[in-house]
Amino acid sequence: MKTVKKLYETDFNLWLEETARLLKENKLEELDIENLIEEIEAWKEVKKKDFVVT
Repeated sequence: MKTVKKLYETDFNLWLEETARLLKENKLEELDIENLIEEIEAWKEVKKKDFVVT
């Protein structure tokens, strides 16, 4: 199996599945922390725009 970090570059959907699995199994040492933080921060910006009233 490819490392989770490599999956981020090659198969984003599989990266999401593996990240969720690792979180559920509490295998935090195997997580791709750098890209996970990047995705959470990007999602935060998307959700923030949802709440902007114009």
